[in-house]
Amino acid sequence: MKRISLRGIFDGSFWVFAGLAAASGTACYLVAGPAAFWESFRDDAELFILILPKLAAALLVAGFIQVLLPGQGGPLDRRAVRIAGIGDRKRRRDGDAGRPDDLVPAR
Repeated sequence: MKRISLRGIFDGSFWVFAGLAAASGTACYLVAGPAAFWESFRDDAELFILILPKLAAALLVAGFIQVLLPGQGGPLDRRAVRIAGIGDRKRRRDGDAGRPDDLVPAR
């Protein structure tokens, strides 16, 4: 099993995205002012809190499926297929079409 190191997590692409986020935040603060910066920050935090439980559930189901699926092309486990279908049936029953605009909080 491959070891996870901090160097592997914080590689070059992480620092590029972190730099872009810092530069755009600084530009927003300087151009639009502190009020716009904090409003944007609050909106982003609300969206993050809205997405976090859905992301956690998706990662949990993906982890279960990965454990249940055989490695390197063995016979498919029926339990994995059933678990994968549970989320899809619930999503369809709730009327969620999976559109990105469903993630935007109502104002």
